[in-house]
Amino acid sequence: MSLGFDFFVNCAHDGWSQVDLLLQAAQAWKDNQKTGTILSIGSRSASDFKLRPNPIPYDHQKVALRSAHEALSVDSPFRCVLLELGYVENCSTIPKDLPFLEFKDLERVYDLIFDSDPGFQVRHLLVERRRTHRD
Repeated sequence: MSLGFDFFVNCAHDGWSQVDLLLQAAQAWKDNQKTGTILSIGSRSASDFKLRPNPIPYDHQKVALRSAHEALSVDSPFRCVLLELGYVENCSTIPKDLPFLEFKDLERVYDLIFDSDPGFQVRHLLVERRRTHRD
């Protein structure tokens, strides 16, 4: 794991490995007294899993990622940001009737997280398109 950057993006979902990668990166940053930002890409499924009659392992893995982030963000010398996304426009598994985020939406999210007042910190953000209800 490279320590040459002040920004680490943790987006490689592969079972429980995303949680392991987050914890390894955080420990390496703490050991080397790094500052900067660790950004993990979660999923809205971490919010919805309690509503499902039969949650799948992916749901539990994303909940574990959220829990690890909450624990790390309390007392870390670096920023930990968890970005939980709804469906994104290039996702092949989007049901046709659900709204999805476009890449321009993600630019707005980036601005909110990183181009805001230095005293303002986003730790956890769930972003999705609202459904529109038609009569």
